[in-house]
Amino acid sequence: MSMRIDQFIANLSEGGARPNLFRVDGAFPSAVGETGASKLLQFHCKGASLPASTLGTIQLPFRGRYAKIAGDRVFDPWNITIINEAGFPLRNAFEKWSEYINNNLTNVGSGGTGHKFSAYKAQWSVTQLGRNGNDMETYLLHDCWPQTIAPITLSFDSNNTIEEFDVTLEYQYFTHNYGSPSRGRATGG
Repeated sequence: MSMRIDQFIANLSEGGARPNLFRVDGAFPSAVGETGASKLLQFHCKGASLPASTLGTIQLPFRGRYAKIAGDRVFDPWNITIINEAGFPLRNAFEKWSEYINNNLTNVGSGGTGHKFSAYKAQWSVTQLGRNGNDMETYLLHDCWPQTIAPITLSFDSNNTIEEFDVTLEYQYFTHNYGSPSRGRATGG
């Protein structure tokens, strides 16, 4: 193993992946009617993460010891941070989406008896960008829906700031393009 810094740098492709170079794409379900809000995501999504998953462990007892076997995969909720614009276009879109799934007043979905899972889900993606703006890695999250729309804190002493809010999205699973930018782009639900 070399201790030379120049060899370390030579083996760091493109100077390393940067956490501030990313893009979130997503479409709100057509039933929500917020097509314009989707275009704002690339500019107003301040924070996101590449999604996580966990393989469970099955422990089988055997004569005082445990054999560990790989279990089922669980996909962790996905969190994003949104910069709030004065007209609240993204906040309103998320709230309408949530309201469509379960109405605040009536406690039922807006689709009535024909309410289908496919009517309120959507596909979203997060893409790691290279230093030249090219797509490096894309994760496509299938069947997303907003689980939590966090509050926006208001305060007299919050000077020189712009409002932000977090959204937690649940999804069924993600697929990953493994370095092939043409795969994994988000489409409407």
